[in-house]
Amino acid sequence: IFDVFGFIFDSYYLGQLGIMVILLPMFALLFSKITKPYAVHLFPSLFIFIISVFLLDMLGYFFAVFYGMTNFSLGIYIMYSVAPTLILNLVFFSLFQKTFKKLFFLT
Repeated sequence: IFDVFGFIFDSYYLGQLGIMVILLPMFALLFSKITKPYAVHLFPSLFIFIISVFLLDMLGYFFAVFYGMTNFSLGIYIMYSVAPTLILNLVFFSLFQKTFKKLFFLT
């Protein structure tokens, strides 16, 4: 299912398949394994969530620079992409954290 989200992300933002088709499923699998022991408590799961979103976004940026898909500077990218992404994901995390715990039987 995360490959579908990566496909949608790449299709919408890039107009082609690319980085997120590979990165999103990898990160979903990796961080689902890492967060299992810590998912019961709010702050460790929040910290891991923030780190995973940041790493996913930055790794996507570095691959895009490497393959010549962008010419944004790192500062511009952080200001206009990473920061709003983190803020929006923090809002979603705070709104839906209890729902996801119940949905995935983590209570």
